[in-house]
Amino acid sequence: MQGADCDGDGVSNGTELNDGTDPQDPCNYDVNSQDLTIVTSVWNALDCDGDGVTNGDEIIDGTDPIDPCDLIVGSITLTQGGDFLDADCDGDGVTNGDEIADGTDLNDPCDYLTTSQTIAPSDEWAMLDCDGDGVTNGQELIDGTDTQDPCDYDSISQDVSLASGAWDVLDCDGDGVSNIDELFPPNGGDPTDPQDPCSVNLDDQSTTPSQEWLDADCDMDNVPNGVELTRGDTDGDGVPDVFDTDDDGDGVDTIFEDYDGDNDPTDQDSDGDGIPDYLDTDDDGDELILWMKGQIQMEMVIQTQEILVISMVMEFQII
Repeated sequence: MQGADCDGDGVSNGTELNDGTDPQDPCNYDVNSQDLTIVTSVWNALDCDGDGVTNGDEIIDGTDPIDPCDLIVGSITLTQGGDFLDADCDGDGVTNGDEIADGTDLNDPCDYLTTSQTIAPSDEWAMLDCDGDGVTNGQELIDGTDTQDPCDYDSISQDVSLASGAWDVLDCDGDGVSNIDELFPPNGGDPTDPQDPCSVNLDDQSTTPSQEWLDADCDMDNVPNGVELTRGDTDGDGVPDVFDTDDDGDGVDTIFEDYDGDNDPTDQDSDGDGIPDYLDTDDDGDELILWMKGQIQMEMVIQTQEILVISMVMEFQII
């Protein structure tokens, strides 16, 4: 009986006993002990690994009948199941069965739903960079960032030289400057942060900023970036209005030229000349700019103090 092959898998009963495999289970055998010339037609018709390809076709294809991830898709003739559904052929942490249910590619390690990751991804997957942000999948798991979001990463973990071309041309912070141009400014200047919308060289803007950026307020003066961007540099001090807390250079910060207190300096025009106070160095139309008024007021105070001193001296002399 030891010379017989009860399960027809091409391995004699005696050899299976020596190998520690089951002589009555046609799918439990050691490949190295198998004699393909004596496998039965019944065994050939089986699908031991559940990949949808019969054992016989796998032998013809040169694939492994007991490896659910070793198959030629064109040879699938049976419904896939068993070990195949439980396996994770692309190593992304999502079983083949779940990938089929999700409609993702079970042979693409970067095509998966994060919510379906139920087993540990492979080491090969961990070394990949699915979103092309220059941070490996494994490191993103450690950092707690999204392996499928190219704009969600920890810059400390990033190797820019490994970032993809697709990442280079993205504008992660929506400021109108591509990621790569933020790191390597085409017009010179200091590098800026691709993840900080208010860290930007306006001269490097090559695309329209996002609505979020236009609605934001980088200099915290209650005037949106989108409004200030169109003004350029009102007072010519070299600081664009987007970043200038005193847009007209009159010595009064823009946020304090909101005299009606509605948190909108753009609608305040004290002298009715059509120029908002925050852009008007002469808010009341008396042809004196605010800093000059301050200077005059200071001089008047000094003069008043001097008169008081003189008066006190004269009174003292009379006494």
